[in-house]
Amino acid sequence: MPTGRAGSAERQRGRLCRGGRRRGGPMDRRHLEYFVAVAEHESFTAAAHALRISQPSLSQAIKALENEVKAELFHRTARGTFPTSAGEAMLGPARQTLRGFETTAAAAVNVRDLTTGWLDVVAVASVAYDPLSDVLAHYHACHPGVVLHIADSGSADVADLVRTGAHEIALTWTPRSDEGLTTCSLEPEPIYLVVGPERGFTHGGSVTPEQLAAVGLVVNTASRVYLADLMRVQGIVPRIAAETTAREVIVPLVLGGVGAALLPPRAARDARTRGAVVCRLEVPLARQVTAMWRPGELTPAAEALVGILGTPGLTAPPDPTL
Repeated sequence: MPTGRAGSAERQRGRLCRGGRRRGGPMDRRHLEYFVAVAEHESFTAAAHALRISQPSLSQAIKALENEVKAELFHRTARGTFPTSAGEAMLGPARQTLRGFETTAAAAVNVRDLTTGWLDVVAVASVAYDPLSDVLAHYHACHPGVVLHIADSGSADVADLVRTGAHEIALTWTPRSDEGLTTCSLEPEPIYLVVGPERGFTHGGSVTPEQLAAVGLVVNTASRVYLADLMRVQGIVPRIAAETTAREVIVPLVLGGVGAALLPPRAARDARTRGAVVCRLEVPLARQVTAMWRPGELTPAAEALVGILGTPGLTAPPDPTL
């Protein structure tokens, strides 16, 4: 049997089970909402403001929840308020329970209309920009009353963020592991070479494998391995000129002459408007984006998104070389 802090965390997981109930009786939904708000805002003051309640009322509710689960849920430090190990253990199940409440309430109103609701999606940064932005634009046109919440996964594995209940749907390139998750592949996206005008390439022209192998690439850290694997499958060994975690500096580095970039259609089109030259690849490279979610019941908002993910042409922006 687990002991110490690990044992405490395991006991808190055991207090929440399917249907938002703990062993021994129901858990107050309002307390769970307050608990998640404090964890997300990392501050009692900010959480109270967002919840539109007084800070003493919020503190009292969290204290009542701590008494109920018999564990301290937050560390209060000079840098902010952060979950304890027990709080971390409760956070994922608490979010899942609150989504369950939302699912029940939405069904009671009118599931099909989706006049209100909350769509929770996490994606790697470049996928959030392209093609997720196109998908969500279409989704919003169909369901304007649903609030969209899009999170950047940072360095985390998006599959794990879905498994733990932190987010409901994730989009990424080929996932490290999709074990235990339901997946859907979007239409493959062509990749274009984007270079500065001084490089001598012709806009809309074709780049040979030899030219691609010779050019130094500016890459995002999150996509470096994925792009390198795509190139090696075609027998091309990539040459890296610069690597950055900040996607927004890639085009400025390209325009500054540091190197070239391999970008999906929307990003390539935006780079063109800033003065870059966009070329097709003689040996086509394509990026495969995968959506994933936990099997079982989704919130109505998430079900609606899953229903449109496979729509032909949904993620096919105009050719940036035209």
